[in-house]
Amino acid sequence: MPPAVYAVLVWRRFGGIDLTGYVPHEALGQALAGGDAAAILAAPLVSLNMTSGALLANMYELTVGQAVLTAALGAAIALNAAALTRAMRARRVCAARAGGGAAAASTGIMGCCGSGAVGGALALAGLGAASAGAVAAWSPAVQALLAAGLAANWLRLRRAAAAG
Repeated sequence: MPPAVYAVLVWRRFGGIDLTGYVPHEALGQALAGGDAAAILAAPLVSLNMTSGALLANMYELTVGQAVLTAALGAAIALNAAALTRAMRARRVCAARAGGGAAAASTGIMGCCGSGAVGGALALAGLGAASAGAVAAWSPAVQALLAAGLAANWLRLRRAAAAG
């Protein structure tokens, strides 16, 4: 998603964008052969170069760690949505029997991966470069905290459903 937002902003600002990319499989192979977990998580899966021509260029890399973090956040959101749906159905059945009230819950999340593209998109949107860089630097940690919080919430909902 961050490269798509960046591409749209570059297109709107400069009237065009050139995309090139590749799969750096050698870097991933070397990281896997080395066996170092940190190197594996930092290994790129896809690299994209997005440029407006002569004025602006940005390289976006999707790393193994970003892909794992994004998958974890997506799984946590899906598990919570399923648990909330079950809980709301159970409350409707109980409310129909007991004449109680209704309940609803929602979660809104903006997850980001690829801090270079995120920082570039924020700068193009009008945020200062230093602020955009700070937001981009913190986005993986925020995404990890959201995934952990949603996982904890899913466990809580699962225990409540088992007890109820």
